[in-house]
Amino acid sequence: MSSKKKLEVVIACPGDVEKEKELVKNSIGNINILAQHLKLELVPKDWKFNTFPSVGEYPQDVINKQFGNEYEALVAIFWSKVGTPTPNFPSGTVEEVERAIERQKADNSVNLMLYLKTAEIPKKQFNPTQFDQLKELFEAWSDRGVYYSQFRKQAEFSVLITRHLMLLAQEKYFVPNQVSEEAVDYFVEETNKIYEETDMSKMLINSLEGYSKYSKELSQIISRITGLIVDHGKRINSDTEELNSLLKRPKSNKIAQKIAKNLKGGANYSRKYAEMLSQELVKFRETFIKEYDQYNNAVLIASRMGKVEKEMMRDMNKMFPEMISSYEHFEQVILDAISSTQRTIEALPDAYKNAEKEVEKAYQLLNECNQDYFRILRESYNSSKKLLRKKWFKF
Repeated sequence: MSSKKKLEVVIACPGDVEKEKELVKNSIGNINILAQHLKLELVPKDWKFNTFPSVGEYPQDVINKQFGNEYEALVAIFWSKVGTPTPNFPSGTVEEVERAIERQKADNSVNLMLYLKTAEIPKKQFNPTQFDQLKELFEAWSDRGVYYSQFRKQAEFSVLITRHLMLLAQEKYFVPNQVSEEAVDYFVEETNKIYEETDMSKMLINSLEGYSKYSKELSQIISRITGLIVDHGKRINSDTEELNSLLKRPKSNKIAQKIAKNLKGGANYSRKYAEMLSQELVKFRETFIKEYDQYNNAVLIASRMGKVEKEMMRDMNKMFPEMISSYEHFEQVILDAISSTQRTIEALPDAYKNAEKEVEKAYQLLNECNQDYFRILRESYNSSKKLLRKKWFKF
């Protein structure tokens, strides 16, 4: 006769996290493969599959009675809403959480595993009232001593719930005298793997978030630089036209004063412009180095993970030729600005020239920086291809 122990896990959630509910079931199925070494089986319980129509004080009451108070764990997941209200609680899921809290505090006969998804909620799905109510619930639960975990993506949750269920099973049913040392080592080894996968997933997510952040900042800097170049060109053309017009007019003290004012104003503007351009150049350098580091980190981490992560980085790599092409357009803007400045210097009076040379110097530095960025982009693109290439992984 089998002495296998069973750990019943009730899964409760509103309808917006049904996919996460399935991930819990998948996780339990995977854990059971190794749990058999400990003569243990995790049993998922879901009201859709483990209850039948009956009569109670209200629908949730029927579910409560059929689940009873024998299950050992409640996995409750929330995201954008609380759910459908019951007579005494904001929703059936909330009622199950409250029942679990009372059981755990009364005799520790159940373990509440509470999760909150923090991914951005689609506009058509967002309900401010439900969201605010959910926020208040979690704050209240936290004040009552409930510890909960947060996650953003399904892949992160999959690793998280697997690790947590394995730790729960280990805590409740790990009895060294009743299992072989081989089984114990196997269980501990698998648990450690989950820890490592969780850490790597977090590292990958952090690197990708950092890459996205710095890419956005870099695009904003490039837009500001392009705007500065365009505005500077317009100002120089306007000042030059005005100066040429003044030089054609009969000489007088009044005209001389206007010419002097034009030259002084144009020179001061160009020096200020060169300073602004140099400041943006510093930001440009700092930001693209950070972006490059974050991308390389993501590639290195993904290369140590599974096929899904490698394919994700492959898809990102596909964008690099297009990115290089767009930045080469920016390079042409810089080169045109340098040529225009050089032509302007030749045509300007001496009062302008020194200021315009400062502008040209700033452009030259920006062009060198831009070339460095192209080189880094290409190196990153080529090195990541080599690092991630597998027999199933083609570029």
